[in-house]
Amino acid sequence: MPTREEKKKLKEKARERSNPSFNLLGPDGKEVAKVLYKGFDFPWLYGNLQPSENFSDYSELFEKVSSLKKLEEESSESGNEELEEKYSDEARNILNKISDMGFKILNRKGEEIKYTTFNIVGLEWEYK
Repeated sequence: MPTREEKKKLKEKARERSNPSFNLLGPDGKEVAKVLYKGFDFPWLYGNLQPSENFSDYSELFEKVSSLKKLEEESSESGNEELEEKYSDEARNILNKISDMGFKILNRKGEEIKYTTFNIVGLEWEYK
């Protein structure tokens, strides 16, 4: 019969298999966050980030996108198309910058996952 500690490890492994996490590496090769898979909406995969020590190096950039997306949504709800487009363009420019910065996603085997577009908005991510 498994011990309490062995049962705990088995549960952790089962949780990891059902919700695999990958490593997000910054352009400098240092881990920025754990990439937690949440779902799939063709062609996008999406989920949340679990920040690591180096996340703060990029958090201002990720939060800026989040703020712009909220302003874009508010502008859309109020019917201000001009502001909505402005905030959308600003967010898109930062998202393009993030995609071009050279972040890498590594699977559990340490293999790089290739993507064409990688978006980080606050603590959420999506890529295709």
